[in-house]
Amino acid sequence: MLSRPAAERYGTSDHLALAKSDAIEALRKTNGPTQLAAWLDHYATLPAATGASVASTTQLEKTAAGLRELSLSLSSVRDASRTELDQIISSLVSTIPKLGIELRLMSETANTLQSRVQTLQAQSATKDADVDVTLAKIVTLYKAKAGLIEARHALREAQAWSTLESQVTVLVNEQRWQEAVDRIAKATDSLRLFSGSAKSNQERSELLHTLTQRIQEQLTPILRDAVTARNAEQVARMAKLLTQTQNGVPTFFQVYTRTRSQALLTRWSQTATETSDRPLPAQLTSLLGDLLALLGEERVASTSLFTDPNKAVQLLTADILVRLDPPIHACIQHATRAPDLEIFLAALTDAYKATEEAARAINAILPDAKNSDDKQQNDDTEAASAPVDSNLLALETSDKPWLRLLIEPFLPYQTRLATFEADAMQSRLHLLHAAAPAANVSTASTQALTVAKTSLRRSTALTKAFATPSLLSSLDSLFQTAMDGARVELSSELQSVLTSLQGRIRRMHASDIARQAALTYDERGEVLTSSDWDEFRKATERLSSCREAVAAIRGLEDTIAYQISELGVLAKAPASAEPYQSAVDFASPTTALATSTLNSTVLHELIARSKRFLSTAAWKSSQAEDALLPTAHASVLSIASTVQAFQHDLVLSQFLPELELYPSLPIWTSNKHPSIVNEYDLAMPKFSLSPTEAMARIGEAMLNLPRLFEGYADEALLFCLPTNKVDTSRATTPGADRGESTQTHTQQSTMVPSAEITAAERSTMHRQAFSTTTIPRSESSTSNATPEDGDDNAGVLSQYLRSLLTLFFSRFLTSVLPSLPRLTEIGAAQLAADLDYLSNISSVIYSESEAILRFWKKAAEIGADTGRSVVAQHVVGVKGDRSAPQGEGDLEGWEEGEVARLARSDAFRTVARLRGWL
Repeated sequence: MLSRPAAERYGTSDHLALAKSDAIEALRKTNGPTQLAAWLDHYATLPAATGASVASTTQLEKTAAGLRELSLSLSSVRDASRTELDQIISSLVSTIPKLGIELRLMSETANTLQSRVQTLQAQSATKDADVDVTLAKIVTLYKAKAGLIEARHALREAQAWSTLESQVTVLVNEQRWQEAVDRIAKATDSLRLFSGSAKSNQERSELLHTLTQRIQEQLTPILRDAVTARNAEQVARMAKLLTQTQNGVPTFFQVYTRTRSQALLTRWSQTATETSDRPLPAQLTSLLGDLLALLGEERVASTSLFTDPNKAVQLLTADILVRLDPPIHACIQHATRAPDLEIFLAALTDAYKATEEAARAINAILPDAKNSDDKQQNDDTEAASAPVDSNLLALETSDKPWLRLLIEPFLPYQTRLATFEADAMQSRLHLLHAAAPAANVSTASTQALTVAKTSLRRSTALTKAFATPSLLSSLDSLFQTAMDGARVELSSELQSVLTSLQGRIRRMHASDIARQAALTYDERGEVLTSSDWDEFRKATERLSSCREAVAAIRGLEDTIAYQISELGVLAKAPASAEPYQSAVDFASPTTALATSTLNSTVLHELIARSKRFLSTAAWKSSQAEDALLPTAHASVLSIASTVQAFQHDLVLSQFLPELELYPSLPIWTSNKHPSIVNEYDLAMPKFSLSPTEAMARIGEAMLNLPRLFEGYADEALLFCLPTNKVDTSRATTPGADRGESTQTHTQQSTMVPSAEITAAERSTMHRQAFSTTTIPRSESSTSNATPEDGDDNAGVLSQYLRSLLTLFFSRFLTSVLPSLPRLTEIGAAQLAADLDYLSNISSVIYSESEAILRFWKKAAEIGADTGRSVVAQHVVGVKGDRSAPQGEGDLEGWEEGEVARLARSDAFRTVARLRGWL
């Protein structure tokens, strides 16, 4: 059987299943190791003929080992189970008899109880007729007993009240304080139970009050001595005794607080009397130092006396501040007698800072306040350890908290700080000016900034910047005063220089006239000397100082704006425009200021304005309406405008001889021009006219301007430049507004026809006269340039020349030309030639000059008939034949609208007056 092949032994799957079933059945029937070995030999061992590998044999060995381990485990479990079963059986054997005994006892007890219940039921079945009578007697006896007890109590109370005074007197004399207090307490309790007449009750109450006062009078000196000697045990003992008497807690607290503070108050009164001239900060520092030392001791002592030591220490602090003699407000009032307001404000600020530090220190020293949960949890403990109930504590002197008593004396001076500072700043500025006269902008600006920063620091320290909005007008006035003084001296100096320069130029021109020799520009040489240009350079340095002063004011505005904008978090908008002092919240020094009269609608308007200011500052915007110190800016810009005007006048002084000579030229009234009449008395064409010698010298000097300015094109020249559309100083001056509006009006009212020659083409006619390099043209973007964009000297020069020539044309067209005499036909032709020459020359440097001079040239060129026709139609308003020819093409190519604008222009009206058309 063992030699059968595996395929033959197991066959198909059905055969294999049958073989497995047989093997399992045979395994179940095995008994002993012999049969198990036979089973393994028969079913688990493969025959050699099957060709099984050594691996199969190894697997069978592992299986045998596993089976052995399993057998051992089963044996172990079997032994353990047998042991447990033996223990359970033993326990049951010993417990069952006990249960039987207990059950028998319970059964016997139940039977006994049942028999007794039955006996009682049998006894209660027969009712006794005397039970009701007996119960009624019991009730009557009970009531009689209660009445006897009440009578006994009444007799005892009567006996006790009759001996109360004598007993208490004996106990007090023998210093048996506790027994005396207990006797009074019992009598007080019995008074509520004792029934009698109102008169007798009142007499007893008066007796109790008298005896209580007698005990308190005896205990008060002992308490005072104990407090003075720092005897904590004796103080606690006296506190316990006094709190058991009527109104004992207020009495104890009054004696305790006054004794604790007596030394401090005495020392303060003595110090204030002996050193009345001592500075206010020193006085308050000494007082607050003593107060903090006392509170430091009280922090420890109050813990064993009061249920809420925080409240007790606060009341002690308030009592000390109320009973100060002299009080704090009197010391501050005495400090106002200082010889200088600046000294008083400095002392007040230092005193308030010391007070604030003391308030913070007091808050840190105060014992921790107990909340309601802690009080409920520790009521029993506190009653045993702390004899004084803090809920009964109160001050007779004041109901104000200590912090209010500490900072309230400063509040009137804080709310009036702006008034004090206005006078103090002017006084301080006067002293600085006396020590170092503000002869220039830099010194004046530095002095004003020093005073302003000192005032702002005081406002921050004394009022947390709440008074800063009220200081703005005073700060504006401060800068205005400082700059006005500098401007007066500077204007006088500049006017002196300018007068000397113009006098020298006039004298030089007068000598030329005396020689009867009209020198050319090159023959005459430079009109402005090196000393004149040194003055120009000094003026440029003054412009730099003005720019720095404006920047310093802007920095001051930034600081102020940040301070004011931060107040929006602390100050709520007032409900009405007139807040009342009673609404001040003294929870902290800051809240007191935030709820005082300093918190007004003006403050909140300035808060919003400061936020706008900071917003525009972030975008580098220049909005004059958002400036916090507009007058300060205007005062500096006024000086800058004065300096700019001086520089312009200095440079334009070289044109002075020609401009003064120009209206007196004989050509204006001449009927014959010497250069256009030949031997046959034939008139030459008008276009061949040459400019007058005066205009030629003006043109040559104008072309020489770029060369003169090559070494002076400093960036500071662009500061507060009159023709600069964008104000570089953040504040628009009236002069700048007028210059901008005039230029805008001129550009809008003049239109250059496309048929006319451009400025670039005309510039080629004067290349030889223009001896310097090409200057950048002034375009629309150039006019909006700021000093930050003008790093290139050529750009600075271009903008400055534009401003200079704008002023030149303004004076030439508004002062010189209107002063000409009545023009003849030849004079008008010569004027047109001069204006054309001037336009060609100036357009090389100033491209807008052609647009400015266009109407002037056209008005001078048109004939008399055309001019009268234009006057009649567009000025006088006489309707005529609009299609009629207008003076041989004088206005050829001009549309009706252009002619109307020409007629409305100042140029045409001036020429028409000079020609006699008006």
